[in-house]
Amino acid sequence: ASFGSLVQALLTEFPDARFVYCLRDPKETLPSQLSSVRDAMLACGNDPDSGFFREKMVQLLSFYYENLLQAISQAKAGTRHSVLQMHALRSDLEATIKSIYQQLELKLSSAYESVLADEARQSKGFRSKHSYSAVQFGYDEKAIMRRFAHVYEHPDFQKHYHARNSERLAVRHPLVGEA
Repeated sequence: ASFGSLVQALLTEFPDARFVYCLRDPKETLPSQLSSVRDAMLACGNDPDSGFFREKMVQLLSFYYENLLQAISQAKAGTRHSVLQMHALRSDLEATIKSIYQQLELKLSSAYESVLADEARQSKGFRSKHSYSAVQFGYDEKAIMRRFAHVYEHPDFQKHYHARNSERLAVRHPLVGEA
């Protein structure tokens, strides 16, 4: 949801652009975001563990999800929009990128295809050293699900995340959904 607040402006400013919307479960997003800004907050003399800061991050992420899901809802099926789950990139980078290109009717150059194949091989064994949990920030899975209930209940989140996640688990292949 990095550009979640900008989606509508980007759609207006770049009418011919194609967009890939990346969805991630809020249970993963919230602790990841809190962890990723922790050192910067400390370096600036701020308290990343304050309830005020954590609440502002929840509000910000909630706003990003709302804007992102609104953009997905308004998108017409076709070749301008693609929705993917972040775990698809981790599980099969090459197939996921090729699927996005195919859906958006973009040509994959042979040079890029070669680079993509190399990157996919290198990413196979990658494990992030970034370690965090929701509990260390005062949240548990149920608390996050309550705070982001509007996301979990949104028809497009269910369509593009839960449905695709079930399919991925069933067939062990990352899927990219149409907006």
